[in-house]
Amino acid sequence: MFNDFNYTPRPVFQSYSAYTPKLAELNREFITSADAPEFLLLKLQTIDERPLLADDSRLMVLFPHLYEFKLFEKDFHVFQRREASPDPQDLLPRLVRTTEAAIGEEIVVSDLANEHLWLTVDLPLSRTGRLLKFLYKPAKVYLVVTDQDGNEERYRIARPIAMNGFQINPLVTDFETYLEAHGGESPRRIDSLRIEVAEDDRYLFADQAVLALSTLRPTNLKQEFARQLDRQNFASFSRLPDDFYAKTPISAQPIDGREAVIVHAPSLMSFPLTEPVSRVSGAHGYPPNAYSNGGETDGATFAITWIDGESSQVLYERNLDPLNEPQDRGLVDFDLTELDLPASGELHFSISINSHPGWDWTAWADIKIE
Repeated sequence: MFNDFNYTPRPVFQSYSAYTPKLAELNREFITSADAPEFLLLKLQTIDERPLLADDSRLMVLFPHLYEFKLFEKDFHVFQRREASPDPQDLLPRLVRTTEAAIGEEIVVSDLANEHLWLTVDLPLSRTGRLLKFLYKPAKVYLVVTDQDGNEERYRIARPIAMNGFQINPLVTDFETYLEAHGGESPRRIDSLRIEVAEDDRYLFADQAVLALSTLRPTNLKQEFARQLDRQNFASFSRLPDDFYAKTPISAQPIDGREAVIVHAPSLMSFPLTEPVSRVSGAHGYPPNAYSNGGETDGATFAITWIDGESSQVLYERNLDPLNEPQDRGLVDFDLTELDLPASGELHFSISINSHPGWDWTAWADIKIE
C-alpha cells in the first residue's frame, strides 16, 4: 500500500487464521477467481506446532499450479500468476482410502509413499467433551508422522484444521522441502502416522478417529525454481532470455569492472521477439583466468542470429583467441544498429568452441535489445 501497489488480499489474509473448512474455502475460491492477484508473496511459516501446510491448506494445494516463481524479495518469494493453468476442479484431492483407528494406533501408509497425499482427520468429541468445550479450551490433539527413515515429526492439530484437511506427504518442514516435494529428487516420504491425545484427556474424545487419505497432483516447481534462479543471473540485461543452455551452471562475475554472465561454451541464449527490433548491443569475452595464470583457452566464436523457424540471418559473428591475441582479452563491445527485425522469431546468442571446451569460460555482458 505504501508503494501504491494494487493490493488484493485474500478474504482471510493471515494464513494461520484460515483454519476452518469455511474460512479455507473462502480463500480457495478467491485464488481461483478472476479477482486473484497477478503477483503473490510467499513465506512458509506457521504457529502452535502445526503442520506447515495445514494453514490455508485449500489455497496452498492449488498455489503451485496457479503461480510460478519469479524472484526473491528479502525473505519472501515472489510468484506470478501463470498464463495458463489446469481447471481447479481437476486439482481437488481424490479419495483413495478411509480408515478408522483408535487413538495411538499406528496407521501404515507406506504403500502410498510415492503419492502426494492429502489427509483429513475426524476425531469426534465424546458427550462429556462436547459439554466441556463450551467452558474450557479444547484438549490438545497431536499427529505423529514417521518417515521412511524412522524419523518422527510431531504436530499439534486443532480439530477444525484436521477436518479441513492438508497435504501430509511428501513431508514438508520448510521451503526447501516444499520444493523437493514438487519435483525434487529426495523428498521425505511418510511411512506411518498416528493420533495422540494425553492420557488424562482421552475421556473427552470418541474411541476412534476416521482418517481419510486422498491423492494430489504434483507440479515441477523445483525445476522451475532452479531455472528461474539461473535466469536472475541475466538481470543486468535489458531482458531475460526465455531459454538458455551452457556447459556448466550459469554464474555472474565482473569482467573489466562490468557485470558479466558466464555461459561456458558451447552455450546458447534465446530471446523471443514480440515487437520490432532495430538495435542490439552489448559485449562478450573471457574472464582473465581463462587465458592467464595457467588458463589455456583455445578461443571460441560468438554469434548473434535471428531465426523464425523457416529462415535465419546471422547478424554478428566474431572469433576470440585471448591467449594469443591481446586485443581479444577482457570484454569486446558490439553495437548492431539499423536492424529491421520483425516482431516474430527469436534472437539466438550462441558461443561455439574452436576445438576444445577447456577454459572456455565465455561471457556476455550489457545485452540490450531495442
